Amino acid sequence: MSSPSDAPAISSDAEFRAAFARVTAWIEDYYRDARRYPVLSRAEPGDLVRALPAEAPLDGEPFDRIFDDFERLVIPGITHWNHPRFFAYFAISAAPVTVLAEALAAALDVNAMLWRTSPAATELEDVTLAWLRRMLGLPDAFAGIVYDTASIGGFTALAAAREALDLDVRARAWRPHRSARRCACISPSTRTRTSRRARLRSGSAVRTS
Repeated sequence: MSSPSDAPAISSDAEFRAAFARVTAWIEDYYRDARRYPVLSRAEPGDLVRALPAEAPLDGEPFDRIFDDFERLVIPGITHWNHPRFFAYFAISAAPVTVLAEALAAALDVNAMLWRTSPAATELEDVTLAWLRRMLGLPDAFAGIVYDTASIGGFTALAAAREALDLDVRARAWRPHRSARRCACISPSTRTRTSRRARLRSGSAVRTS
């Protein structure tokens, strides 16, 4: 990374507009020809660590310098999930329109933990999930929320399964219910985090089958 300077990354509206235009142009080029990048990063372990300073810079850097580091240091260490030949793990979700939506969401910086904190965000979530429920043919009694990761979704599903047993865990913990039969069955292909979360939520063994 370049030596720090006294200049902040972005200090005016004009600089923000110019920086955003540069980012937009880079994204446009990326979508136009992502095939020019290898799907799997060719980086070796520790490449980025060795390229970055051991201590955080004391002063800010201009955005152009930060973006140069992004292209020079970060991109070579990226496995390109948005590459047309990426078929691992699960499907990508970053269609071009979602990049625009992500920029708007980042600008608004909404925290929608309550209706009052952002009414439109809460109600938009309700409406779109109702659309999804109908597309899946689920009864109107079904409801849901948008999670940031599959890990949290799986963790919540395990919690819901536990609550369905009516063990009153929140008030009594696990001690009065040691004799209750609880079993979480997962496949050998399930990620290890799922079995760990099952143990956290169930307080008992997990069976892999």
